[in-house]
Amino acid sequence: METFLQQVAFYIAKQNNDYNKDLKIVFPNRRSIVFFTEAFRNNAKNTMWMPELVTISDFVSSYSNLVSASDISLLFELYNTYIKHSNSKESFDQFFNWGEILLKDFDDIDKYLVNPNAVFTNVKDLKELDSTHSFLTDEQIEVLKRFFKNFTESETTVLKKSFMEVWQVMLPVYLSYNEILKSRNLAYEGAIFRQASENVIKTNTNDLPNVAFVGFNAITKCEEVIFEHFSKHNKAIFFWDYDLFYINDKYQEAGLFLRKYLQKFPLPTDFILKSKLVSNEKAIQIISSSTDHGQISVASQILSDSSIDISQTALVLANEELLFPVINSLPANVTSINPTMGYSVMKSNAGSFCSLFFKLHQNKRMSANGVCSYYYIYVLRLLKHPFFVTLSNKTANELINKITENNIFYVNEELLCTIPLLSVMLKKSTTTSELQNVFEKTLSMVIDEYIQLAENNNTIELDLEMLYETRKIHRQLVSELSHKKLEPEQATYIKIFTKQLHSLRIPFEGEMTGGLQLMGFLETRNLDFANIIILSVNEGQLPLNQVRTSFIPYSLRKGFGLPDAEMHGAMYAYYFFRLLQRATNVTLVYNNGESGLDTGERSRFIPQLIFNNNFNTIEKSVQQSISSSVKTDNIIYKNESIQKSLNEFLSGDNKRILSPSSIVRYLTCPLKFCYYSLLRLYEHDEVEENVDARIFGNIFHKAAEDIYKPYTDNGKLLTEPEFQKLDATDNIQKIVAEAFNDSFNKNGLANFQIVGKNILVESVVESYLRKMLEIDKQYAPLNILETEGVHYSNINFSLSGIELSVKVGGTIDRIDSSANGVRIIDYKTGSDELVFDELNDVFNPLKISKNKAILQTFIYSLVYYRQTKSAVIRPSIMQVRKLFIPNLKVNIESKKEIGYASGNFVDIAEEFNIKLQHLLSEIFNPDIPFTETVDKKNCTYCAYKLLCGKG
Repeated sequence: METFLQQVAFYIAKQNNDYNKDLKIVFPNRRSIVFFTEAFRNNAKNTMWMPELVTISDFVSSYSNLVSASDISLLFELYNTYIKHSNSKESFDQFFNWGEILLKDFDDIDKYLVNPNAVFTNVKDLKELDSTHSFLTDEQIEVLKRFFKNFTESETTVLKKSFMEVWQVMLPVYLSYNEILKSRNLAYEGAIFRQASENVIKTNTNDLPNVAFVGFNAITKCEEVIFEHFSKHNKAIFFWDYDLFYINDKYQEAGLFLRKYLQKFPLPTDFILKSKLVSNEKAIQIISSSTDHGQISVASQILSDSSIDISQTALVLANEELLFPVINSLPANVTSINPTMGYSVMKSNAGSFCSLFFKLHQNKRMSANGVCSYYYIYVLRLLKHPFFVTLSNKTANELINKITENNIFYVNEELLCTIPLLSVMLKKSTTTSELQNVFEKTLSMVIDEYIQLAENNNTIELDLEMLYETRKIHRQLVSELSHKKLEPEQATYIKIFTKQLHSLRIPFEGEMTGGLQLMGFLETRNLDFANIIILSVNEGQLPLNQVRTSFIPYSLRKGFGLPDAEMHGAMYAYYFFRLLQRATNVTLVYNNGESGLDTGERSRFIPQLIFNNNFNTIEKSVQQSISSSVKTDNIIYKNESIQKSLNEFLSGDNKRILSPSSIVRYLTCPLKFCYYSLLRLYEHDEVEENVDARIFGNIFHKAAEDIYKPYTDNGKLLTEPEFQKLDATDNIQKIVAEAFNDSFNKNGLANFQIVGKNILVESVVESYLRKMLEIDKQYAPLNILETEGVHYSNINFSLSGIELSVKVGGTIDRIDSSANGVRIIDYKTGSDELVFDELNDVFNPLKISKNKAILQTFIYSLVYYRQTKSAVIRPSIMQVRKLFIPNLKVNIESKKEIGYASGNFVDIAEEFNIKLQHLLSEIFNPDIPFTETVDKKNCTYCAYKLLCGKG
């Protein structure tokens, strides 16, 4: 395969040696220069001059005496100019958010040689366009008329008014801004290009070098003017790379630009361009995968094929975030690679560390006494960051456990500063300069620590390089801000620095023209390979979805030939089809999975290949399944280890108590019982910031316990006057606030405050508590015997002729007594049933989902009956979320169980005890394994569904 650059190199090498000595060859990018140099050397049969090779940016800039200024300098000067002409009172921090947009618009205007007087025109009457703007084309006048018609013939909104206020000063700001910059020999790139195009035209013909422009596609108007001048004076030759497939078809967006330029700047007549985009020899595979990992696996599998020539292969990443995963997944036969795109610092450990540092400071709270506390989410992320894992793993883990166990969601600085690195990171910083100093010291400390660990550790060495570059760019920013005597707000400083980090990329070293070429999509310009693999060929990646924000409305951009979405799409289309022109084997892989904002839509370029008969395409789909290592038969036999755990409930001293919830868990799903009660596979604790259903229940339970506690301590009867005292607003508020604190601030380590959504929840709990008091008052005088008391009883049962005993019981929410007898009350915040049919239904696994609260309350009632032998025990469930239903019933009732007609548990206590004994004999029978639930609906929200293969 002869590449485009080899064809050009061969043509130029044949020319007169003196001609080449004075020749400049201009390329779109530096990567083209590397491959052209290799091609030219291979074509040079004798000693000959190497032409001067330059990028278009360097070539154009050489005709200007202006120097490119830094972004912050350009924005600061633009701000001063804008304030001067607009008399606006806004700060630099406010301007920064939109100043970048304005600067980019100025850059476009200059690169495309648009007359600023025309595009920023202001008219009071549309007729002015005809009389005073004769320099405009008819098309541009029509565009301006349509644009201004929106502002002159319709009601002026606040947004339109604000826009026009900015629009009216655009021209004076543009003119004054460029004048100020030029007086200091400074400029943005567009201004440099405009001046260069003006200077080239003025340059004497004899002073113009011979130039070859190689491999261009979309060029700016400035570049076009320069091309025209060199061409006019026979000082330029042009080498375009294209295929007639998209050039001859006016509907193909890939040929949008070249159809024009090929006529103005034709190829040398004796240069024969060899291209074969449409070829029977070209094999095109189109593969879809539901994950990015699947895409990477496809690439790795292709590259592992021993028949493929790795030196003639390019792996192209449309989504450059896949760089590291791809590198780590390359097969063993790929021994040399050349990653050309570099790696964004912002995507590295250093970048994420910087991001967490700033988020920690931006989301801190300051108490009245000056103590800082930090939002737990960013604290935990920071403590789990690779830097902390490397430098202070043990201490960080201890702190993570303390924050999680105590449910601290604003972490006090005193607790954090036990780790030396955090004590540096969390120095008080009320001003921007103070925050800059803290950040500088933090970076330096991490670097110093890493230097000691870096020897022979590639990962740490890479982190170190990223940290060095981060500190370098930060110091440059601080120096520039200081030089400008500018101290922006902290948020603006962070935004500026983060923007610079996003643009900072660390290059990798590799085989420049050999080995596997691993590159970003735009790096492929002018390069050809026999084997092409492109990952992430998705809409939004190819073409890249770039939202262009501009003060210049779309109609005006279109009318004045400024870059727009159509031009952007055409540029990507050309690069895509050009890359395929000389390839023999092409594999296009896209992610068809939907995740977040990703729709799984394949790139528009794929259907253009599939539905065109000129291309031989094969479509495939790869599926990845994640299988569990747990046995799939979903049976756990009672082996020695399981039996040992069961025996803990059966030992003579009854070390463990079998709770009603555990019994319910067994009836719901025996496997779930085994996982939780025997294997002790508990869900991982997390910090709870907002009230979920579980925490809501905890808060109500605690508040209900505390409000009645004074009456359980002294045995005083609750009469109607006493209920009125309890219902006092200040008493209710105090009790609920303490219940919140108990749930969220378990050990009093945090400065707890009820904020956000929890303020509403607090109000709801207060209203429920009042309603509970109102309902209970109907039973006055009421004797509160106990709240949150632990009760248990030994339940004897027979197993294979052997008498065994299990201690059954738990915490009863409330026990009270009145003229109607003793009530065993269980608070429930769900939608639990209070009515059952027959007693057998209470133990039926298929009906346990609706009867679980009844079973639990009956077990508590049995335990209490065996302890006290009370004559009347009324099992009751207080459904908290239904408290406001009129005439709400709380006592458990039965439709068909005749023995329970009176609602007195004592009447069915013996029968219930026998059924419980039968269930216990099943649970502890060594010959009956634990199996999965008979009701598959129980799997929907089960924490163990992945273990069972149900997730």
